[in-house]
Amino acid sequence: MTHKHSAGLLLYRGAGPAGPAVEVLLAHMGGPFWARKDEGAWTVPKGEYEEDETPEAAARREFQEELGVPPPGGEPIPLGSVTQTGGKVVIVWALRGELDPAEITPGTFAMEWPKGSGRMREFPEIDRVAWFGLDEARRKIVTRQRIFLDRLEELLQEAAGAGPGGALPWPAPVAVSSPPPPPSAHPVPPVPQRTVAAAQSAWSCALPSPPSVTRSRSLRAPSMRASIGTAASEPCAVSPRYTRSPSA
Repeated sequence: MTHKHSAGLLLYRGAGPAGPAVEVLLAHMGGPFWARKDEGAWTVPKGEYEEDETPEAAARREFQEELGVPPPGGEPIPLGSVTQTGGKVVIVWALRGELDPAEITPGTFAMEWPKGSGRMREFPEIDRVAWFGLDEARRKIVTRQRIFLDRLEELLQEAAGAGPGGALPWPAPVAVSSPPPPPSAHPVPPVPQRTVAAAQSAWSCALPSPPSVTRSRSLRAPSMRASIGTAASEPCAVSPRYTRSPSA
């Protein structure tokens, strides 16, 4: 690969205007750089992958490695990709499902801290997760990742416009006009006017590069359950479960 690639899953719940408010699950970045920051310090759970792994498979793997629990089942919805200023390509899928923040046991990464001390310390890749409504999530999430929230909201609005039971990622396909078939022939099936590929190619922006760290992996250490609430309550820290490198 010429540039590094990163993939992630944006978990969401709720049905939009006609049902419960839409909420997304965000992770607060761990480590000393983010310890005292809140707004702009939350992210979609994601990580890097190599050429021998598909982006969607990497997104599911990274979700489990960073949170310590597998992602819910279901068909992920592509939200496109963005390119950081440093050249890293980030691709994200949305996935509808539930997750109890208290169940997570995040991985860890190692870095020199304090800087210049020569001492390597371990920090959790994420120190807490929480559910947020879309408006609050836009304040919490890393600035350049807000576009993924916008894209999710757009898709949900399109589905709502399709009427009750409208399916994601797109509204019901529209049939192409054609002459009436003869009585013995089968009807012409509907053909979608939009494709996921077209949406992905139209979605692009730049993201800032993350801080440099030393990556390592090892067996998971004992973990602690976290008492992390929803956006209405203050999340609390969790203990690391195993050692791995951070993914920007």
